[in-house]
Amino acid sequence: MNYKLPDSYKYLIKQHNGGMPKNTAFRTAIPTSWSKDHISIEGIYGVDRKRDNSVCGETGTEFWIDDWEYPAIGVAICDTPSAGHEMVFLDYRECGTDGEPKVVYVEQENDMRIVPLADTFEEFIRGLISEDEFYYE
Repeated sequence: MNYKLPDSYKYLIKQHNGGMPKNTAFRTAIPTSWSKDHISIEGIYGVDRKRDNSVCGETGTEFWIDDWEYPAIGVAICDTPSAGHEMVFLDYRECGTDGEPKVVYVEQENDMRIVPLADTFEEFIRGLISEDEFYYE
C-alpha cells in the first residue's frame, strides 16, 4: 500500500494482530453520525493478508476505497458498528506516506466528512474508553 505504519500500530499488531479491544469508544469534539459526543469501533485491523478484516485483506483498505468510495487518504484501521457506513483511517494527507499519520473518522453517509480524532495512533489507542461512559437517549 506504500504507507509506513506508525511504530505504535506495529507494536500493537505484533502483540495481538488486530481484534476487539476492551474499550471501544472514543470521545469526539463534535457530533458525528454515530453520536453527539463519541464514536464506537468494532475492532482494529491486523495485517495478515489471509484474514478478511485486515489492512491488506479482502475487506481491507483497498475494498473500502475502491468499492465504498472512501477517500484515498491512507489506511483503514478500524471498522464500526455501522457495517461500513463509518470507518477509522490513518490519515497521511499532511505527513506524506512516510510520516506520522493522524487518526480520523470518515462518515460515508455524510458526504465522506472527515472528523479528526487523534494526532497519532498511540493517542487514539490511549483515548479509547468504555462505551458505558456514555448515556444514550
